[in-house]
Amino acid sequence: MSLPEEITENIIDTKKYFERVEKTKLALRRFERYYRQYKYILPEEWSVNSFQDFINIFIPIFENKDLVNEVWFKEYHKLLFQEFLVEFCVVFKKYTVLQYGKGYDDFVLKVIKVVKHNLILPLSEMKRNVDRMC
Repeated sequence: MSLPEEITENIIDTKKYFERVEKTKLALRRFERYYRQYKYILPEEWSVNSFQDFINIFIPIFENKDLVNEVWFKEYHKLLFQEFLVEFCVVFKKYTVLQYGKGYDDFVLKVIKVVKHNLILPLSEMKRNVDRMC
């Protein structure tokens, strides 16, 4: 590979990296704003739609989880892992208990599976990786 080709590739890689960073920062800010709205809502008032909204917000964050130890990302660690993850798990547990009392149907079982698989487990894994790095 010639020097101009290598420089071109480095420029392209750098541009892609900064695009990923901006996409992740935007998702983190969006998460923060959205979550702040739910801080004052009773757990019983969270809905399936709010669970899905959080899943959608987290997609770019999970896609770029390798950036979790960047300085700008670390500013969100407490909010993500000590506040949101804990509160979300409590809220979701209450949701499952309430639904269990009503009798699970296929829809509820699917919601539980999707939320665990697409939000709780990936965020918990990110937390474990962060904890290992400390």
